[in-house]
Amino acid sequence: MLDQIGTFLRLVWAEWSSRVTGSLSAFLVLAGLCISIAGTFGAKIPSESILQLVTWALAALCGAQAAFSIWAREHQARIEVERKLAEKTTPNFTVSFDQERGGIVNAVDQTKIEMPGTYGGTIFRPGPSYNASCLRILIKTKSDVPVKRCQAFILSLEKQAQPDEAFIYVELPQRIPLQTGPFEVLPNIPYPVDFMKASDQNNKLVRTGEWPNVLARAFDDLATYRFTIAVNGDGITAKPIKVDVVWRGQWDTISASQVHET
Repeated sequence: MLDQIGTFLRLVWAEWSSRVTGSLSAFLVLAGLCISIAGTFGAKIPSESILQLVTWALAALCGAQAAFSIWAREHQARIEVERKLAEKTTPNFTVSFDQERGGIVNAVDQTKIEMPGTYGGTIFRPGPSYNASCLRILIKTKSDVPVKRCQAFILSLEKQAQPDEAFIYVELPQRIPLQTGPFEVLPNIPYPVDFMKASDQNNKLVRTGEWPNVLARAFDDLATYRFTIAVNGDGITAKPIKVDVVWRGQWDTISASQVHET
């Protein structure tokens, strides 16, 4: 406690002395010059005691200003530290798509063969493998803590038949989850989530997970498809992104880009 008081008094002294020897000193010199000139012309000069009182009052005012200035700087510094700490400890994340940085990756698409189980039910065995292009968004944390209970969804789908035509909405029966369950995004480890793929099995653009039956033929046409995708984590929904996927009917010529709206 005594060390803190000593530090405070040293800071006040340094601040006070700079004010007294700075602007206040210049003011007193100017005041003295004015009084001297006024006396030369016969003006009534205040008594010495009044001048001393004014000087002490100004010195005290500088002391109060010095103490307030130190408090204000310390208070502002504390607010800034708390703000930075909150940024690092409050879950926060971004969602993006970049074709050149993992947005489209070549992968092996392992199919599954559904077979009846020995004692009833159904089992799945590995089927043929195919070359595929997978489209994926990337989720990154902006904080130093994990973002938990994350879920990703396709919110809307649009279709553009020709480059010079407007996009038209494809009606979705509900929001489409991109994964079967919640996931966690760790600090400094981007988390990819696939949302579409195409393979040399049949050269079709298809979803990577479950898809409503009413939309089974939604991507049969050669066109540009615009996906609006949102991710929620820890109760926070990041700003949804829009991704334009240009489908030319060939699995290895697919291209896509994020739409940056102004």
